[in-house]
Amino acid sequence: MRLNNNFEIEIEKITFGGLGLGRIDGKVCFAPRVIPGEVVEVEIKKEKRDYYNSRLLKVLKPSPARVEEECPYGKFCPGCSYQHIDYKYENEMKDKQMRDFLERNIPIDDCEFGDWQAPEKAHGYRNKIILHVEKDGPRTLLGYMYEGNQTVLDIPQCPLACDEINEKLAELRSDKGFFHSLHKGQTFTLRYTKEDGVVCWRNAPKAGLSWLKEDMPFGKFSVPVGSFHQVNNDGSAALIANLNTLLKKEKPDAVLDLYCGSGLFGVTATLAGVPEVIGIEIDEQAVESARYNLRQHGAENAKVIASNVGKIFEKTVDELPESAILIVDPPRSGIGRELKKSIVKSKIKRLVYISCSPDTLGRDLNMFHNKGFKLKFARMINMFPRTSHFETFSYLTRD
Repeated sequence: MRLNNNFEIEIEKITFGGLGLGRIDGKVCFAPRVIPGEVVEVEIKKEKRDYYNSRLLKVLKPSPARVEEECPYGKFCPGCSYQHIDYKYENEMKDKQMRDFLERNIPIDDCEFGDWQAPEKAHGYRNKIILHVEKDGPRTLLGYMYEGNQTVLDIPQCPLACDEINEKLAELRSDKGFFHSLHKGQTFTLRYTKEDGVVCWRNAPKAGLSWLKEDMPFGKFSVPVGSFHQVNNDGSAALIANLNTLLKKEKPDAVLDLYCGSGLFGVTATLAGVPEVIGIEIDEQAVESARYNLRQHGAENAKVIASNVGKIFEKTVDELPESAILIVDPPRSGIGRELKKSIVKSKIKRLVYISCSPDTLGRDLNMFHNKGFKLKFARMINMFPRTSHFETFSYLTRD
């Protein structure tokens, strides 16, 4: 129904990325901050050949799952897509999105789906945030980039960040000298661990900073300040628990961990009783910490190779026993095409794929399926509540 220059639409579903899908005269219309089943009034902002992009003006018929937004910046900040949705409903919706992506790319008849897992709280979970600096005349803006990465939304507090980070941010922002020290185009990172407190840096951390100590379910875990570590420790614990259960059930003689970072899954494999652990990682500082973490947790003979994964994989995999399990936890872009080719050509028959991007996961699993791998298990882990992102833990085998 047309309302002056606006339209009334009914929302059919939420697509991955957080936008709701409705239709105007049969043509798809995307709208933000809506829920399936709602009737809303929207304003068309952009028209493409196959769809419209719109702005939400009014919710005419709200969903029972709609809640009051806890973040005052939710209407403007592009980071959170689901502040307006009941948390349980968010998890159910993400679980369905995962299953839809998988079903769209591969047969899932033989797959066991685990119940979704999520942190108890939808806020206060991030142990790291990265803010951007912009100048607006005499005013300094410190916050997140708007959609399009052109301007910065000033953020005094982020409800997703842990209390300690928000307290430190408030302390810094109350100091006028701090703002004078910031320059346009810089990034400002705040990172928290229980043992180290809040550590901050501009652009990149200074060389020589001590490693951070994380509390993991298995004990202390060291991570270089600038190296990758999951931003949600409850989510990390869920990944560890899923991998531990799988390894104890499958009892591989070896694990090869690609993109191994600081050795989180290598340590998990060691403590699950896997006799041989090999990791490959390109970040040399992370490699040092992985070797240290593995030694600290009893893997004296573990090997961590500092290399590009694609360059060393074929040589490394040839030395593994037939029962070995391959673990991959790639960046959001997924596994590179050449590495996928090497994996399917190798003797690997068991594969754990941990993914933070269901679209590239679906693409990669399609190639693996076409080369004989079958999806046996998948589970959605909501590593990033209130955002459109989530983690998938999946397990594949082939004869």
